[in-house]
Amino acid sequence: MLRKKLSLLIANYFRLHLKEELNKSDALLNHITLEGIPFRDLTEKMIQDLEIDFPDLKNTALPEFNLFRKWNSKWRIKETYVIEYENSSYKIYNQYYYIRLLDLRDGTSDSRKRLEEIIKAQLPKTKFFGQKVTFGRFFQGESHMREIIRETLLVHEEFAREEVYQIILEQSDFISKCAYTYFDGIVQEAYAKSDALLKNILPDSVAEELKANGKASPIHVDSATVLFTDFSGFTKIATNMSPQDLIRELDICFSAFDSITAKYNLEKIKTIGDSYLCVGGLFGESLHAQNSCYAAKEILQFLKERKRQQEEEGKLYWNIRIGIHTGPLVAGVIGEKKFAFDIWGDTVNTASRMESSAEPGKINVSEELYLIVKDILKFSYRGEIEAKGKGKMKMYLLEG
Repeated sequence: MLRKKLSLLIANYFRLHLKEELNKSDALLNHITLEGIPFRDLTEKMIQDLEIDFPDLKNTALPEFNLFRKWNSKWRIKETYVIEYENSSYKIYNQYYYIRLLDLRDGTSDSRKRLEEIIKAQLPKTKFFGQKVTFGRFFQGESHMREIIRETLLVHEEFAREEVYQIILEQSDFISKCAYTYFDGIVQEAYAKSDALLKNILPDSVAEELKANGKASPIHVDSATVLFTDFSGFTKIATNMSPQDLIRELDICFSAFDSITAKYNLEKIKTIGDSYLCVGGLFGESLHAQNSCYAAKEILQFLKERKRQQEEEGKLYWNIRIGIHTGPLVAGVIGEKKFAFDIWGDTVNTASRMESSAEPGKINVSEELYLIVKDILKFSYRGEIEAKGKGKMKMYLLEG
């Protein structure tokens, strides 16, 4: 009974608020809301619904002031309400107040569920003067409204009781928890996206260390395998391609390379123009040398098939050179804003020389790598070949 009397009193205040809304200028009342209906029609309909749900309203004297106007006045910045009308904010809040009144009256699990649903539906739409609502702003407004209602009830002897305020406080706490859940979901989603982006750029273990400590320690390994690829004939062919076609083809190739290297536990480091660099063995993988060879063979097979498809359509297509070398190297994160994970050392330079010394459509490897996997895979000896900055080096072709 106390709930019903309390909700009836506040419903009466709310009805006055809605009726005063109808005194606004035609320019505002004729404004088409986000629901595609003039604000006047929505307001009149809500008054009718209110009088149906609270039939005793017709026998209740109107209060002397607009409780909801007093609450909203805290947020008024300008005399005009155009900004709020453009965002249908009155319609949003009116729905919210209306369902809130029904829950105040009923206090059932169903009424709470309905209130929770409208909070979830309306919060993403709600704006304060063109700005998205935040939990702090929502909670501040909720606290202010609760105190305004309490002050108002103090002038009514029947409702100036602790039990009445407890009913209002209980509902307010429920609303705040619903809002917190909504905003916490947004924060968690943002964190998840941030984590996914970070782990797209950095190896998982490095990303976790960077998040925990704000920096990542350099990595030194005595044995890692570096794989370089580079397209031959790329510049000439790319010159005759549209930017859209060029980017699409590079994306197709490098996305395929990403899948292949991930399959063999190799860490992609970066692409440099039309070159692709990856490494195995940074994080204790013991089979990095042979896995790099398997990855190279699949990359070569993919490119050959892609080249065949394109040439059947009458298009010129580039070939590929691949170089692999095993040795010690250092890896780490550099930069503070656009940071990057990179590798350094003579092993990287030697792998690059293996690639540049390769023939198109071939996989060229160093003697160091050959000695590790010669009993597993088939190679042909190329002899000692001059490598820029390195002198003559023994090189081997990885056979199909």
